Amino acid sequence: MAYTEKYVTDTGAGTHDGTSEANAWSWAEMLTNQVPGERANVKGNITASALSTSIWSNASSGTRTSPFGLRGYVSTIGDLAGGSRSNNSGALSGAFPVVSNAVASGAGFQLPEFCDFSNIEFKTTNTTSAILLGQTGQNYGFVYDCKLTVEGGGYAFSANSRNKNISNCDIDNAGSSTKSMVIASRANVAYCRLTNSGGAAATGINLFSQQPSSIVGCQIIDYPTAIEIENVTSVDIVDNSARNCSTFLEMKDSTASATVVNNLAWGNNAAGSEFFLGTTTVASLLQNNAYGNFATANSNRGDWPEFNKITITGDPFNSASDLRLNDTAGAGAAVKGQGINGNDIGAIQATAAAAAGVYPAQIQTFGL
Repeated sequence: MAYTEKYVTDTGAGTHDGTSEANAWSWAEMLTNQVPGERANVKGNITASALSTSIWSNASSGTRTSPFGLRGYVSTIGDLAGGSRSNNSGALSGAFPVVSNAVASGAGFQLPEFCDFSNIEFKTTNTTSAILLGQTGQNYGFVYDCKLTVEGGGYAFSANSRNKNISNCDIDNAGSSTKSMVIASRANVAYCRLTNSGGAAATGINLFSQQPSSIVGCQIIDYPTAIEIENVTSVDIVDNSARNCSTFLEMKDSTASATVVNNLAWGNNAAGSEFFLGTTTVASLLQNNAYGNFATANSNRGDWPEFNKITITGDPFNSASDLRLNDTAGAGAAVKGQGINGNDIGAIQATAAAAAGVYPAQIQTFGL
C-alpha cells in the first residue's frame, strides 16, 4: 500500500504539520494528529512524556488497507530498511532512533489497531506492563526490525489482543524483568533475538493463549527459562535456538496441541531440564530437536512421543553471543543437515541456500 509520508523529530520544527523534516511533528503532535494511512518517519532520539503511556488519539481507527506506519531513519526516509544482522546471528545493524519513555508504571507505548512499526529502538524504565503493549480490543499489527530494551522491571512486548506479530527484533532485558515477552491471544513471534544482559531470573518468551500462535526462528540467550507455555490450545515452536538456559521449554497445565520441531538448546547444567511439562499437557509432538548440558531428566513427559531426538555432547554454537553452528563433532556438526527436509536444526542455517547467511524463509511472513 502507498503511505502518505509524515516526519517526526523530538521537538518538531517549522509549521509543525509533519509534511517535511523542516516542518516535522513533535512526538506528542504525532500522537494527536496521525491518522491511518500515514507513516510517521522518526529522525533522531525522542523523549516521550514520562507522565503517561504514549497512546495514539486515533488508535482504534486503523484498517488493513490503511494502517498506522512508524519507522526510523538517519538521513533519508527508508535508509534503515532491511533488518540485516552482523554475522547473521548478531544484533541488528544500523543506528536506530531511540524512542524512550520513563513512565513509572503502565505501558511505555500502546500499539494502535493495524500498525506497521520498524527501524526504531524503544526503551522504558517502567516497573510494570510493557514497552510495547497490544491493548485488548485493538487488534492486528506488525512490529519488525526494531530494538526493545527493558531498563526497569516491565516487559519488552506484551500482546493482549489478536494478531499482534513481532519479527526480526532485538529484545534485551537490561533491567530486572521476569518475562521479556508476554503473549496473550493469537500472536506470532518470528526470528527475534532475545538477550538477558541484566542477568535477571527471567523467562524469554511467555505465551498464554487460547488461540493458535507460533514461536519460530528465535535466538534466546542467557534466560533461565527460554520458553514458557500455558493455557494454549495450539502452538508451533519451530527452528529456535537457546543457549545458557536451565530449562528450554516449560509447558504448564491446560496446554494442548503443541508442535515442537527443529529446536536446538544448550543448557547451563543447573537445576532444570529440556522440558518441564504439566500433568495435563496433551496432544503434542516433538520431532528433530537437539539438546545438551541439562542437569536433570524431563518432568511429566507422560505419553508425549518424540522422534529423531539428538543428544549433543558439546556447545554447538560459535560463542556465547554468536549462535551460528560450529563444526565440532558431537556439537554443531551433529545438527547440521539433521532437521526436517535436510535443514540444520536451530535458528541459524549454514547449509544449502542458507549458506549466504540468512534465516530460512525470512522474514516478513506475517505482514499486513
